[in-house]
Amino acid sequence: MKKGIFLIAIILLLICSWSAGWFFIVDKVETEIAKAKNRLEQTGGKIECANQTSSGFPFRISISCDQFVVERGSSGFKSNGLKSAAQAYQPNNILLELNSPGTLTQPNGTPLNLEWSSMRSNLKAGLSKLNAISFQTKNLIASPQNGERPMAVSDLQYHERLQGENNLDIAVAMIDVKDALFGPFGRHNFDLRTEISISNVHDEFSKNRNLGALLKTRDVETQIQRLHVVMDGGGGVKISGPANFSPQGIITAKLDIEISDLDKLLALAIQSNPRGEKEIRQAGQAIKLLAKADANGVRSFNFSVDQNVLKLGLIPLGKLPRLY
Repeated sequence: MKKGIFLIAIILLLICSWSAGWFFIVDKVETEIAKAKNRLEQTGGKIECANQTSSGFPFRISISCDQFVVERGSSGFKSNGLKSAAQAYQPNNILLELNSPGTLTQPNGTPLNLEWSSMRSNLKAGLSKLNAISFQTKNLIASPQNGERPMAVSDLQYHERLQGENNLDIAVAMIDVKDALFGPFGRHNFDLRTEISISNVHDEFSKNRNLGALLKTRDVETQIQRLHVVMDGGGGVKISGPANFSPQGIITAKLDIEISDLDKLLALAIQSNPRGEKEIRQAGQAIKLLAKADANGVRSFNFSVDQNVLKLGLIPLGKLPRLY
């Protein structure tokens, strides 16, 4: 009898301890959310989570709201609600899901109406900072509110992780992009994949997530592991190599270039920019002289940027304007 009472007491104690622990973790999560809001507000931004609620007891921690809004300056994002979840025993691994539809306000103030079939994110935190972020959106349609033709992306991905003590690895993929507008150069369909490592910036970048502002404060060293663009009509470009940026907007880079189906790319470039046909053809001839195509039609060569001066091998091609 005493053993039974003792066992029941232990079980009740465990239940009470688990319950207290769950509410303690929820309180900590809500406190961190409030801190994140305050940090963004201090840098001129805003986060709103309308009608925020907590649920999921006993094994999950879920935070949800009816409308989610993030704003910074003239740009912002709004979705039709947010759901987040983490296991109570692993609260540092957070899953987020954003409900369609939404609105994206670009830095120039132009709004886009967004629709998607799935928009999810995974956050992994260490003891004092985020170690990794993954974001994926499927079947995204971005429609300008002025009635212009929408752009579509079948699969949009962004991945970010802490590498070593303070280095940042970023990977981006845009698969099956349709009708992307490139200003006066028209609309194009393509696939893009890129992987970049940036030295000694993770902690600073995590504070306000503004890489452009960070570039203006000090020298930044990057390593382009891969930047690969494949056009829908044929032709592609793959770039890799180191690229460094100064606070004055000056670029120094030594890049390895691979071009497939050069003639198709030249035809597309001329179609997009007829006024530049002469310069485009000259650049094409220079590439053909510099790099012969292999059996697969791929041309490989080195391309450098020396203090914003473009060079194809030893041939100077012109000077880039400063980034800012």
